Amino acid sequence: MKKRVMLFFASLTIICLVACESTRVPDGVYLTDEKAISLLPPSAVGAPFEDYQLLIGSYGDEEFMMEAYLYEDEHKLDMTVLSTSGQTICTIIWDGENVTFSSPFIPAGGIKAEYIVADLQLATYDQTAVRYAVESAGLQLSIDEIDGGHVLTIADDGTPVWTCVRQGGYMKVENPLRGYRYEVTSLL
Repeated sequence: MKKRVMLFFASLTIICLVACESTRVPDGVYLTDEKAISLLPPSAVGAPFEDYQLLIGSYGDEEFMMEAYLYEDEHKLDMTVLSTSGQTICTIIWDGENVTFSSPFIPAGGIKAEYIVADLQLATYDQTAVRYAVESAGLQLSIDEIDGGHVLTIADDGTPVWTCVRQGGYMKVENPLRGYRYEVTSLL
């Protein structure tokens, strides 16, 4: 899993000549080495969401910066990741049945795009649906209100494995178990 996430972030510097696409039916996304959540249906989004965002983060010692256009509604989650110069790095679409990943830079199967979809769902979908998915996997979810937003923490037997802070057009996601973190700022 770490290698696949690393490939995604390293893709900013990889140059391939052939566009690659893969479609997969996800069987679960592991938040720990043993506990997996199921992806939520697009209808669990609550309200449609559209944003153009700046993402800055790190995975281990590797740092990255990119932009993304994100659209979520009751039919699909659609994300296009761009370099800061505007070149498309990849597109990810979740339609409730399949995750489709396409990229001119990353070989098909180079990453498991369902892990990116899961992060987005955990951070932005209806909290009742998120709680159901998390608790069905045997994990705990706490939601703490803060000024202008909230903090979601997913824990395994009391140990945090995923945290998201959301305040207005800002979001920070950390996964200490997998060693990544990123900050998202709305550019709209």
